[in-house]
Amino acid sequence: MIWQAECADEIAADLKLWVKDPGSTCAKLKEKGMPFTVKICSVQRDNASTMMGWKGPAWRRTVILLLQDQPWMLAQTWIPDRPNCRALIEKLHQSTPIGEWLYRDIYRFKRSAFEFTSDKMLNSWVEACGIENPIVARRSCFDGQTADDTLGLIEVFLQHRQWEMVCD
Repeated sequence: MIWQAECADEIAADLKLWVKDPGSTCAKLKEKGMPFTVKICSVQRDNASTMMGWKGPAWRRTVILLLQDQPWMLAQTWIPDRPNCRALIEKLHQSTPIGEWLYRDIYRFKRSAFEFTSDKMLNSWVEACGIENPIVARRSCFDGQTADDTLGLIEVFLQHRQWEMVCD
């Protein structure tokens, strides 16, 4: 996939506000009173963490964010498979949204700038997860207080009528 520093121009302006927002998407949905659920699809060790541009093995959690029981976003969280990352890796097995703990002050994570893609390869990647109609994906890294406090996040915004409701 080809990642770029700018979001594609053809993305609707309302959606672009969500796509470029560095805060927690789940927290934003809660603020708007939009009921959602997080469905964990898989948590597994992956020998090639190339989606994040990393070398070496990493743990990957794939989830689908459902809004009104419809797939709304596909997300993958990546954590390097290092001994000092065990506490973070354990959190991947929890059913709570990553943002529930990622944005807490005790971790002091700093989010990198976003990279975006609307690459055609995105379709096949999303379809492999049993989902259709990706609009755009963003990826970023979160770095904590030490070199071992690192995680990567890829979020794919899916095409659904719910965007019209939450972008008001």
